[in-house]
Amino acid sequence: MQPTTFAKEMQPLLRRYFSRRLANAAIVDDLVQEVWVRYLEKAPPLRNSRAYMFSIARHLLVDQYRTSNSVPDRLDLEALAAPSGRPSGLADCLGGLLFALAPDARRRLVEAHQKGKSAAAIAREGGLPASTVRSELARSRRVLAARLKGCCPGGLHNVLANCDQ
Repeated sequence: MQPTTFAKEMQPLLRRYFSRRLANAAIVDDLVQEVWVRYLEKAPPLRNSRAYMFSIARHLLVDQYRTSNSVPDRLDLEALAAPSGRPSGLADCLGGLLFALAPDARRRLVEAHQKGKSAAAIAREGGLPASTVRSELARSRRVLAARLKGCCPGGLHNVLANCDQ
């Protein structure tokens, strides 16, 4: 692939990657530029330059979270439940973990945590007993916690830094 074609392809992908993860739009362009600087400074001949660039972007994002102390208080589970089709760090790591759940369990977990619905409300809407929904939510949380711990032990900062699986 020609360098100019590669640059035209990667620029919007990197902007979207940072824009979806940062509240401060003013630094998105700076981070995209920094990805290019680091890529051009250190890029050995690679089979997958795109993956290498997203690896750089992921590390820059982690650095940004650490320096601004802006690790999100609440992850957008709904956005994670709809994969972007391209692994790119925290969202796709957690999104992949969410997709390990059955579709109904995943939907109910998103409704409970992102939309703030009670187990009783979810049960009414689905025509299920509330105890079934509570059990399913608890089981889904346990599964996610175990898989997250196995993927990236040590908490959210380590997830941000190390979740390449």
